[in-house]
Amino acid sequence: MWEVVGRLMELDGSEEHRIAVLAEEADLHPRLIRLALDYVAVHRDEVLERIEHNRQVLRMTPSSLPQPEPNDGPS
Repeated sequence: MWEVVGRLMELDGSEEHRIAVLAEEADLHPRLIRLALDYVAVHRDEVLERIEHNRQVLRMTPSSLPQPEPNDGPS
């Protein structure tokens, strides 16, 4: 959900134009994108928080991400 809305926020143009572009990019029916927008209208803060969290994670460099513990082999 937040991925759809986040991508719409990145696109330029009217809402209908952005929906058409995203529908083509993501192979989604425009109706599903409109449903996502309807959800955001009710849960705006939650969705915007998730979008910002995802953007922060994407800005991290691989070295700043938590590293898995070394595996000592099979137990």
